[in-house]
Amino acid sequence: MQQVTNLLSLALLVLLIGISSAEAAKRVALVIGNDSYKSLPDLNNARTDARGMAAKLKELGWSVILKQDASRRDVSRSLADFEGRLKDAEVGLVFYAGHGIQKDGANYLVPSNAQIEVEEDLRYEGIKAGDFLEVMERAGAPLNIVILDACRDNPLPKRSRSGARGLSTPVIPKGIKGTAILYSAAPGQVAQDGPRGGHGVFTGELLKVLDRPGLKLEEVFKQTATKVAAATNGSQDPWINSSVKGDFFFREGKAAPAASAPTVDKEAMFWQSIANSNDPTMFEAYLKQYPTGSFAPLAQARIAALKRNQVAVARPPAAVKPTPKATPAVGVYPSLAPGKTFRDCADCPEMVVIPSGSFRMGDLSGGGYKYEKPVHKVRIGFSFAVGKYEVTRAEFAKFITSTGNDAGNSCYVYTGSEWESRSGKSWRDPGYSQTDRDPVVCVNWKDAKAYVDWMSRKSGKEYRLLSESEWEYIARAGSKSKYPFGASDKALCQHGNGADQSTSFDWRNKSCKDGFGNKTSPVGSYQANNFGVHDTVGNVYEWVGDCWHKNYSGAPIDGSAWTSGGNCSKRFLRGGSWSNGPRYLRSANRLGRNAAARGNNFGFRVARTLLR
Repeated sequence: MQQVTNLLSLALLVLLIGISSAEAAKRVALVIGNDSYKSLPDLNNARTDARGMAAKLKELGWSVILKQDASRRDVSRSLADFEGRLKDAEVGLVFYAGHGIQKDGANYLVPSNAQIEVEEDLRYEGIKAGDFLEVMERAGAPLNIVILDACRDNPLPKRSRSGARGLSTPVIPKGIKGTAILYSAAPGQVAQDGPRGGHGVFTGELLKVLDRPGLKLEEVFKQTATKVAAATNGSQDPWINSSVKGDFFFREGKAAPAASAPTVDKEAMFWQSIANSNDPTMFEAYLKQYPTGSFAPLAQARIAALKRNQVAVARPPAAVKPTPKATPAVGVYPSLAPGKTFRDCADCPEMVVIPSGSFRMGDLSGGGYKYEKPVHKVRIGFSFAVGKYEVTRAEFAKFITSTGNDAGNSCYVYTGSEWESRSGKSWRDPGYSQTDRDPVVCVNWKDAKAYVDWMSRKSGKEYRLLSESEWEYIARAGSKSKYPFGASDKALCQHGNGADQSTSFDWRNKSCKDGFGNKTSPVGSYQANNFGVHDTVGNVYEWVGDCWHKNYSGAPIDGSAWTSGGNCSKRFLRGGSWSNGPRYLRSANRLGRNAAARGNNFGFRVARTLLR
């Protein structure tokens, strides 16, 4: 009897497995999440989002193909597998989380191993989002669902007018059957990441709604969009495109009564979105919108604490902020009090004394590039001085007159659509008008090195280029935020000569309204940072002394230049320039270029060690 019972149980189990497998075969999903990238910034949440989506769909009876940090080959093979399974299915679903970039109206999803440096690389290294729809069209499933959490900002340098924020509206193949597409942000918008290890804002909300009983497909999408818009205070508004005629439910059942739905507390959502921020301007924005709100006392306390901490780190008690109109002493060894200014000779650049100290170097805020990592602590145990301003045309002209150095007769110039080498362009004529107080441009690393060597001979003091770590130390000036002044892109135009990217990625048509346009500004046109140094944000990229290394693994931690073990035919520039948007104006950003390259946005500033 027991044997018969066991056999019946086994038969029932086999039957149930068969039913479960048949049900899963009716719904097939391809889920991809890419966090790690060969040439683009890593992301925080894509793998976690993909795993969460795969687990939820499996729970709901789907057959799932899950790929994480997928290479181009992985994606191609997975698409072939997906197409094969989808031919016998009733519903197909593609979920992709990772980098997505639009070019010329097409959306490209970026494989983990893609080598993409400029937009033109997308057509060879990226995968068109439309390829997924074409696979679905060929397979012929009655219902096709595409969910793209890929509306990140375009991280590539602009060589054309095509690359824009977010993704574009898709082109739906004519032969495809019922199709529903959900983007994590509207066309032209950018999706927000969440904390590392957690879910992104969009997928986190989608997973909360996806398996609610009795919700139709479009209701799942609409409820997700409402929650995301509320959580981001309207800055991210998911976009829906659906041609589905019938009703589809991720989970069958009776829907909860709509009448009892709670009212969204926008103030609470706003506060939740900024509660962990280290940027005082976020809390100031809250107070502006809710001056008597529930969290107003907390916001005021947070602002005071952040500003107190910022000043304490950036300015030692002995620091004396330089007075702009003061005339620095010439030829006198300076007081070592931080903030003091001096000149070693009449033709020497004005210098600011920088205190010794330590800081964390690299991409502290996230969203940067691989070569800005790993973040590491640097201790600068000596006092040094740095040029208060970038070296000017007038200062460089005296070097040319004294040494006969010609500094070349060709320079990379921005033409309005691309950068190209122009014969006859040089520091004398970089392709736009300059004053003697503008920073010198169209100089390469060798020109900058020749200048500091000449300055050493002329003054009898040891002048040099800054090391990379010294440069980031003086640029941060005690700050730990994305920029020396905080984390707000919208405030960039008040603090440095960069391109305004706050309202449109196409920054060439949205330049800062400062009167300078797409060119350099006279040094000191913007306020100094907390060390009394001007123009570390934008104006011109500044050559530093380090040889090129692909990342910070093994980098010096004592403030010295890294001149061994790398490629010294390439050197680094720091600080971004007048031609760059926010991503390139961060304190952590670094640019590697051939030491012989000259660009009409390349310049430098000088340094001098005082005491060790």
